Amino acid sequence: MKMRKRILGGIVMAAAALSCVFFPAAAQEEQSVVWSQDFESSAITGASGAAALLRRQIAKTPNPEQYIVVGLIGGKEGDWNHTEQTLQAEFGEHYLDVKSYLASEQALQDAGFAPTGQDRTDLTEGRVPASLRTDSVHLNDAGYKLLAQNIYKKLVDLKYIENKI
Repeated sequence: MKMRKRILGGIVMAAAALSCVFFPAAAQEEQSVVWSQDFESSAITGASGAAALLRRQIAKTPNPEQYIVVGLIGGKEGDWNHTEQTLQAEFGEHYLDVKSYLASEQALQDAGFAPTGQDRTDLTEGRVPASLRTDSVHLNDAGYKLLAQNIYKKLVDLKYIENKI
Protein backbone atom coordinates (compact mmCIF):
# COMPACT_ATOMS: atom_id res chain seq x y z
CA MET A 1 0.00 0.00 0.00
CA LYS A 2 1.60 3.26 -1.13
CA MET A 3 1.66 6.08 1.39
CA ARG A 4 1.37 9.79 0.54
CA LYS A 5 2.66 12.43 2.93
CA ARG A 6 1.20 15.88 3.58
CA ILE A 7 1.73 18.39 6.35
CA LEU A 8 -1.42 19.37 8.24
CA GLY A 9 -1.17 21.87 11.08
CA GLY A 10 2.39 20.89 12.07
CA ILE A 11 1.63 17.18 11.80
CA VAL A 12 3.12 15.02 9.09
CA MET A 13 0.29 12.89 7.74
CA ALA A 14 0.91 9.65 5.88
CA ALA A 15 -2.33 8.73 4.13
CA ALA A 16 -3.22 5.25 2.94
CA ALA A 17 -6.38 4.21 1.13
CA LEU A 18 -8.31 3.38 4.29
CA SER A 19 -6.75 5.40 7.05
CA CYS A 20 -4.43 8.14 8.11
CA VAL A 21 -1.49 7.68 10.44
CA PHE A 22 -0.41 10.93 12.03
CA PHE A 23 3.12 11.35 13.34
CA PRO A 24 3.43 14.45 15.54
CA ALA A 25 6.24 16.51 13.99
CA ALA A 26 8.04 16.99 17.32
CA ALA A 27 7.88 13.31 18.23
CA GLN A 28 8.02 11.28 15.03
CA GLU A 29 9.91 8.46 16.72
CA GLU A 30 7.69 8.33 19.81
CA GLN A 31 3.91 8.41 19.25
CA SER A 32 1.44 7.78 16.46
CA VAL A 33 -2.14 8.86 16.03
CA VAL A 34 -4.18 6.53 13.82
CA TRP A 35 -7.40 7.90 12.39
CA SER A 36 -9.23 5.32 10.36
CA GLN A 37 -12.28 6.18 8.35
CA ASP A 38 -14.40 4.73 5.56
CA PHE A 39 -14.48 1.06 6.50
CA GLU A 40 -17.82 0.62 4.73
CA SER A 41 -16.33 1.20 1.26
CA SER A 42 -13.47 -1.21 1.79
CA ALA A 43 -13.05 -4.96 1.71
CA ILE A 44 -12.84 -4.99 5.52
CA THR A 45 -15.44 -7.17 7.17
CA GLY A 46 -17.11 -5.23 9.95
CA ALA A 47 -15.75 -3.70 13.11
CA SER A 48 -13.52 -6.67 13.95
CA GLY A 49 -11.87 -6.36 10.54
CA ALA A 50 -11.32 -2.66 11.18
CA ALA A 51 -9.71 -3.41 14.55
CA ALA A 52 -7.44 -6.01 12.95
CA LEU A 53 -6.37 -3.52 10.25
CA LEU A 54 -5.62 -0.89 12.88
CA ARG A 55 -3.56 -3.39 14.92
CA ARG A 56 -1.48 -4.19 11.82
CA GLN A 57 -0.94 -0.48 11.12
CA ILE A 58 0.02 0.27 14.73
CA ALA A 59 2.52 -2.62 14.71
CA LYS A 60 4.35 -0.84 11.84
CA THR A 61 4.66 2.50 13.64
CA PRO A 62 7.94 3.69 15.23
CA ASN A 63 6.65 2.94 18.75
CA PRO A 64 3.66 0.57 18.78
CA GLU A 65 3.21 1.04 22.54
CA GLN A 66 2.42 4.76 22.27
CA TYR A 67 -0.48 5.44 19.96
CA ILE A 68 -4.00 6.84 19.78
CA VAL A 69 -6.82 5.49 17.64
CA VAL A 70 -9.25 8.25 16.70
CA GLY A 71 -12.83 7.06 16.19
CA LEU A 72 -15.18 7.52 13.31
CA ILE A 73 -16.99 10.82 12.82
CA GLY A 74 -19.73 9.58 10.49
CA GLY A 75 -21.65 6.54 9.44
CA LYS A 76 -25.01 5.00 10.11
CA GLU A 77 -25.92 5.21 13.79
CA GLY A 78 -26.28 1.45 14.39
CA ASP A 79 -23.07 0.65 12.49
CA TRP A 80 -21.27 3.54 14.17
CA ASN A 81 -22.29 2.39 17.67
CA HIS A 82 -21.12 -1.18 17.01
CA THR A 83 -17.81 -0.02 15.52
CA GLU A 84 -17.22 2.45 18.36
CA GLN A 85 -17.89 -0.23 21.00
CA THR A 86 -15.58 -2.69 19.24
CA LEU A 87 -12.74 -0.19 18.86
CA GLN A 88 -13.17 1.06 22.46
CA ALA A 89 -12.96 -2.53 23.75
CA GLU A 90 -9.96 -3.32 21.53
CA PHE A 91 -7.87 -0.20 22.21
CA GLY A 92 -9.05 0.92 25.68
CA GLU A 93 -7.36 4.10 26.91
CA HIS A 94 -5.69 4.53 23.51
CA TYR A 95 -9.09 5.07 21.88
CA LEU A 96 -10.46 8.59 21.32
CA ASP A 97 -14.22 8.84 20.69
CA VAL A 98 -14.24 12.16 18.90
CA LYS A 99 -17.74 11.97 17.38
CA SER A 100 -19.48 12.17 20.75
CA TYR A 101 -17.79 15.53 21.26
CA LEU A 102 -18.03 16.86 17.69
CA ALA A 103 -21.74 15.95 17.50
CA SER A 104 -22.54 18.19 20.48
CA GLU A 105 -23.62 21.75 21.17
CA GLN A 106 -20.44 22.08 23.24
CA ALA A 107 -18.32 21.62 20.10
CA LEU A 108 -20.28 24.35 18.32
CA GLN A 109 -19.88 26.63 21.32
CA ASP A 110 -16.13 25.88 21.51
CA ALA A 111 -15.84 26.78 17.81
CA GLY A 112 -17.67 30.05 18.45
CA PHE A 113 -20.81 29.12 16.50
CA ALA A 114 -24.44 29.54 17.43
CA PRO A 115 -26.36 26.46 16.26
CA THR A 116 -28.28 26.89 13.01
CA GLY A 117 -31.51 25.06 12.25
CA GLN A 118 -29.55 22.48 10.25
CA ASP A 119 -27.07 22.09 13.12
CA ARG A 120 -29.94 21.34 15.50
CA THR A 121 -31.34 18.75 13.08
CA ASP A 122 -27.89 17.16 12.73
CA LEU A 123 -27.39 17.05 16.50
CA THR A 124 -30.83 15.49 17.03
CA GLU A 125 -29.89 12.80 14.50
CA GLY A 126 -26.48 12.18 16.10
CA ARG A 127 -24.42 13.76 13.30
CA VAL A 128 -21.58 16.25 13.40
CA PRO A 129 -23.35 19.58 12.74
CA ALA A 130 -23.16 21.19 9.30
CA SER A 131 -21.31 24.22 10.75
CA LEU A 132 -18.34 21.91 11.43
CA ARG A 133 -18.36 20.14 8.03
CA THR A 134 -17.67 21.03 4.40
CA ASP A 135 -19.98 18.26 3.15
CA SER A 136 -21.71 15.20 4.58
CA VAL A 137 -18.39 13.53 5.42
CA HIS A 138 -15.47 15.97 5.75
CA LEU A 139 -14.80 18.46 8.51
CA ASN A 140 -14.16 22.13 7.77
CA ASP A 141 -11.33 24.19 9.31
CA ALA A 142 -13.25 24.69 12.57
CA GLY A 143 -14.05 20.97 12.79
CA TYR A 144 -10.44 19.97 12.13
CA LYS A 145 -9.25 22.47 14.73
CA LEU A 146 -11.54 20.86 17.33
CA LEU A 147 -10.33 17.42 16.24
CA ALA A 148 -6.69 18.50 16.60
CA GLN A 149 -7.39 19.94 20.06
CA ASN A 150 -8.94 16.63 21.15
CA ILE A 151 -5.97 14.67 19.82
CA TYR A 152 -3.56 17.02 21.60
CA LYS A 153 -5.50 16.62 24.87
CA LYS A 154 -5.41 12.82 24.52
CA LEU A 155 -1.64 12.90 23.91
CA VAL A 156 -1.27 14.95 27.10
CA ASP A 157 -3.69 12.74 29.08
CA LEU A 158 -1.71 9.62 28.15
CA LYS A 159 1.49 11.48 29.14
CA TYR A 160 2.97 11.06 25.67
CA ILE A 161 3.72 14.78 25.52
CA GLU A 162 3.81 17.70 27.97
CA ASN A 163 1.05 20.26 27.86
CA LYS A 164 2.62 23.42 26.44
CA ILE A 165 -0.57 25.39 25.97
